[in-house]
Amino acid sequence: MAAKKHNKQTTAGKTTKGRHTQDDRDAAVPAELATPAEPAPVETTEGPREAMEAASVPTTLTPRIDTPTITAGESIAPDGTVPSGPAAVKKLSALDAAARVLGETGQAMSCPELIAAMAARGYWSSPRGRTPAGTLYSAVLREMQTKGDQARFRKSARGKFTLREKS
Repeated sequence: MAAKKHNKQTTAGKTTKGRHTQDDRDAAVPAELATPAEPAPVETTEGPREAMEAASVPTTLTPRIDTPTITAGESIAPDGTVPSGPAAVKKLSALDAAARVLGETGQAMSCPELIAAMAARGYWSSPRGRTPAGTLYSAVLREMQTKGDQARFRKSARGKFTLREKS
C-alpha cells in the first residue's frame, strides 16, 4: 500500500489537506487564554538586599583540603611513600619504536616492514588496529611536515624511510 502524501483533517464538515482555516485557528484557542498571562507577584518578608545575598550564598560548602608544601630538593610520592624499586618502563610509541628499529638496522624500511620488526623485537604491537602500517606512515609524514629539519625521519625512496643524520 502506498503511503499517503498529505494528512487529511476533517473540521466542522470541511476536509483540508494539512491546512487550517481561519475558523479552525480561532476555535483552537479559547478567548480567556488569548491574552498573555502576567507573572504572579512574589511575596517575601526580606528586603531586596537580603534576598540577593541569600541567593548568592551556595547551599553546600566544599571542604578545604590542605596540601603539603614542598621545599627545595624534596619530592613527595603520590601516595605519601617513597618508591623503593626502579621506575616502571614506559611503553614506546609507534614513532619511537620505528626510530629505534631504523637506528638499529641502519637501512631504509617501509612501514609494513617497520611494523613487523617492531612487533618481532617487542618494542610495539598494534592495539587491535586494522591498518597499523597506514597509521605509522601518516604519523611519520606528519612529524616530517611539522618538525621540518628537526624531524627524526627522512624519506629515502617511495614508501621507505630512514633516520635523519644528526648534524
